[in-house]
Amino acid sequence: MTQYLIGAGAAKCGTTLLYELLCAHPEISTAPVKELHYFDREKSPDRAAYDRLFAGQGVKLDVTPVYLYYPECIEAIKQTLGANRVKLVVLLRDPIERARSHYDMVRAHSPEPLSLPEAFEQEARRVALGGESRRLYSYFSRGRYAEQLDHLYRHIPRERVKVCLFEEFVRNQQRAIDGICSFAGIGRIKVAPRHANPGIGDARIKWLQRLLKQMWLKLPGALKIAPLCRVGRLIARANARPLERQPLDPAFRQRLTAYYADDVAELRARHGLDLSSWPNFPEP
Repeated sequence: MTQYLIGAGAAKCGTTLLYELLCAHPEISTAPVKELHYFDREKSPDRAAYDRLFAGQGVKLDVTPVYLYYPECIEAIKQTLGANRVKLVVLLRDPIERARSHYDMVRAHSPEPLSLPEAFEQEARRVALGGESRRLYSYFSRGRYAEQLDHLYRHIPRERVKVCLFEEFVRNQQRAIDGICSFAGIGRIKVAPRHANPGIGDARIKWLQRLLKQMWLKLPGALKIAPLCRVGRLIARANARPLERQPLDPAFRQRLTAYYADDVAELRARHGLDLSSWPNFPEP
């Protein structure tokens, strides 16, 4: 049986849905929060310390999307847990739609003075700053999946990685979860399909949103218990209002299509993925 099941990414590709559907599995052990961020924030990762973050017995589930994007995280996972103890689930989405969703999320919760085209022009500079800037503003580079999969496979054998497409996952959630359970070596469960993305809300009081986030980041792991998580979500929802999505200029969409063309071609040719469900990249 798999000892660790890690949802390594990508962000805005259905990882929250994956976590919510698997949480109820009797053979799954979860931590109080979906995204542990252990391997991107812990300077000296330790397997025993990592194990203490989970409650109960069973396969330990950690769904932290940034792991796929940060090469150092994959290396830390291998060194800390061992490639023979871990299996990874990677969800991929049409990269243009993923970038738009990522941008909307950041704009809802953090100051974002740039338009999406401006953010595209400034991304290399912003990501190079590192830290929160690298995490928040990597809207477009996170969608270059072939490069990230190449790095992943250099450290984790392909047979221990399951790649799923967001578009197919959302369409048939039961089939997707059945496949993931078989991959992880655990029994299948009946799931109740749900909305993959209930909508990103713009914070009515942005300083309150930022304060809650900072408090949560500084809170000791032992205090991040499920009831407190629910309270935080309730406050966030009460402070939210619908976010109006900015339309994507056709010329900019064409530019993004060209930006991702070589990477998408690699996913098809070298990684053998059927991407016909991606709206911006129909089969050639």
